[in-house]
Amino acid sequence: MTVAGKWNPSHHPRDSRGRFTKSATRTLKPAEAKRARAAVAAFKPVDLGAASGDGQQWLDKNTRTPGNGDSGDAVGRYFTGGWKTTNADLRAKKDAASAPDVVAIDKAMTELPDDVMLERRVPLAMFAHIPMEELQGMKVRDAAYASTMLQGAGGDAPDGTVTMHIAAPAGTRAIVNGPDGEVLLDRDTEIAVARVEPNGRGGYDLYGVVIPKQGAAKPGRPAGEPGDGDSTDTPSTLKTPDAPDANSDQGADQNPVGGSAAADGTAPDPEPAPPAPAPAP
Repeated sequence: MTVAGKWNPSHHPRDSRGRFTKSATRTLKPAEAKRARAAVAAFKPVDLGAASGDGQQWLDKNTRTPGNGDSGDAVGRYFTGGWKTTNADLRAKKDAASAPDVVAIDKAMTELPDDVMLERRVPLAMFAHIPMEELQGMKVRDAAYASTMLQGAGGDAPDGTVTMHIAAPAGTRAIVNGPDGEVLLDRDTEIAVARVEPNGRGGYDLYGVVIPKQGAAKPGRPAGEPGDGDSTDTPSTLKTPDAPDANSDQGADQNPVGGSAAADGTAPDPEPAPPAPAPAP
């Protein structure tokens, strides 16, 4: 006899029109939680906040112009409005990943050279299918490319917004778009959620870390060395550097996502298990 399981809407995200998407909420597997903990334990972000004045310099330094040809043309189209169609297709169409522009953008992705704190903001309405309190200890994944900005580089998020504070370890695949102040994360990037807190303005602050791929090593460090998955710390004891105390209101007024694709307004996909590390606000 088949036993019916309990429907969990957080595992079945929808787009802004209420349609199911390929983005999803899933439970963190033990190996993924281990890699997330290790990433937090080794996380040493460069100081790129607005106060330091080094953010734009870092963006410009790490902007790689693909030039003419398939990758350059596809990236240019994406940043000048093509993201609307590309991201919608990646979230909903079965064969979207084989589209020429997607193949070209994938090819243009490079690995971030440093540990960096990023921010992404999405309307709370995009999480309507997910009780925010249930995201802690889960992972979120967007089937599309995800536009982020350097933490602290923008203004306060509007009321009713979810601000994602993302610890991106060196080696995270992305395209740095210096002119727009944007760091575009690769499609299907998975983020372990450590903490979700109301921000007092009708929205939430969500803290998470990009989960390194299995066997991935930071630039300049061979796979298998400490910080590459060997951490034995428990998730509940880990925070990224300078993360505020859970009872503090620090970080409630952090900035959201910026860049050309920041306004696509689709929530990332989540996935659940042991609590993941907490990025600094």
